[in-house]
Amino acid sequence: VIEDWKFAAMVLDRFFLYIFTLACIGGTAGIIFQAPSLYDTRPSIDLQRTPGMPPIGKDMRNFGVNDLDILHET
Repeated sequence: VIEDWKFAAMVLDRFFLYIFTLACIGGTAGIIFQAPSLYDTRPSIDLQRTPGMPPIGKDMRNFGVNDLDILHET
């Protein structure tokens, strides 16, 4: 009889582990998908306010030192 109770406890323990894991994953996904930034399609403010920013990436090698003066004029 004791072995039967141990088995039942093990089955219930495993069942509640699965329920807990699914609740954690579902809760995390629910919180992440409620983030307003995921659904905001407007351009970012820094791109609207700083039109004179230098190019980024591989184009940076073509960016001259004199072009930095444009940023300091404002």
